[in-house]
Order: sequence, then structure tokens, then C-alpha cells
Amino acid sequence: MNDLVSIIWFVILPILASLVAIAIWERRKQPRLIIEIPARMQGKEPSVQQLESTSRAFYHLKVKNVGKSPAYSCGIRIRFLRADTQEELFTVNGKWDRGPQPLIYSPVATRVLQDGTIESQIKETRQDFLIPFAEVLDIHPGLEPEGFGILVKYQGEAECYAFSSWSYILGTGHKVDAWRLNAGKYIVELKLAYSGKGSLDKRFVVVNQGTALDSIEIKQVNG
Repeated sequence: MNDLVSIIWFVILPILASLVAIAIWERRKQPRLIIEIPARMQGKEPSVQQLESTSRAFYHLKVKNVGKSPAYSCGIRIRFLRADTQEELFTVNGKWDRGPQPLIYSPVATRVLQDGTIESQIKETRQDFLIPFAEVLDIHPGLEPEGFGILVKYQGEAECYAFSSWSYILGTGHKVDAWRLNAGKYIVELKLAYSGKGSLDKRFVVVNQGTALDSIEIKQVNG
């Protein structure tokens, strides 16, 4: 009996304590991501872009890593629902601000002059092969939060539009008709997946309540 107690005390308990310590350490050194609503700042959030005859605003959320290790291959799914009926409207993938735009600007010949000189203009070409590179990002601890766009709204228009990398390809001026949100209240469900095994789910309320660029309100749903 004494031998068994000695084995438990001097062999088994230290092993168990080591395993618990390893598990705690592994948990503490994992990435830990939080999703933030950027503070309203004139000209910065929403981010206003002046066009030739109008202007548009991009609304964002941000992800910060407050853990101890990088979160690799972070991708976002954004699901839009009606607030009153919970009816699902559509789902898009988030585009990281630091990801490339799926566009290529290159010279295109327009005419050949009499002296043989070729005149050209810089043209915009849509390239959907760049989209996967805009939807995945590594997020490291200790650095500034990484932003991604969720909405775009034009000055003087009551509706707004969900935003993703495909907005460049499918829409005109980032307006994709299938992703239009009329005036009203909506639920936005986010799933942030990272490192092949981690995930974070958050819900937000979006209220589109006017025609001004700053007339969209975004709030996090607690719980």
C-alpha cells in the first residue's frame, strides 16, 4: 500500500502536473482575436472617397490579435439578415484592407501615329484571380488592428451595399444589386476563421437610416 502511495505521489502526480502545465501554457500562447468597431473619425471612418460627380463611404470593422502568437490564414464570412424576421439575405467573404484590389492597371494601345509611334492609355482590367489573396491574411500580436470593409454607401442614396472583393468584379462602382440593403435595420453575423482550427463568431446590428454618407450606425450585439 505504501509503495502504491509513493508511486502516485512521486511519479503519477508530477506527470499529471506537467501535463496540466503544458496544456495551460499551450492555451495561453494561442492567438486571441477580437473584432472592434472603429471610432468615428472625420474622413477616416467611414472612409470617404471623392469621385468626379459624387462621393462614397466605406464602413469597416477591425480585427486585433491580443494573444501570444500569430493567427494565420484569417478569413471572414459575413452573413446579412433582416433584423425583424431573421431572414437570411446573402453571405459574402470579407476583403482585408491590406489585401490587393482585384484590378490591374496596364497600358493599352489606342492608335498608331504616322511616324510609327503607338499611343496608349492606362486601362483598368478586372482580375478575379487576385480575390483569394485579398480574403486571407496573417494577423500578428502587438501590431495595429487589421481592417476589412463591410459596406459601401453613396452620397444622396438611401440604400447601401455589402462590400467584398467581388464588388470590384460584379458591381458598377462597387454596387452589386444582389447585395443591396435598403433603409432599415439588419443583423450582420461574422465568422472569423484562422490557423485552420480557430474561429470567432460575432453579431452586429447595422442601421441604414438616411442618405448622408455618415448615416449608417453599427453596434455589436452582446451575448
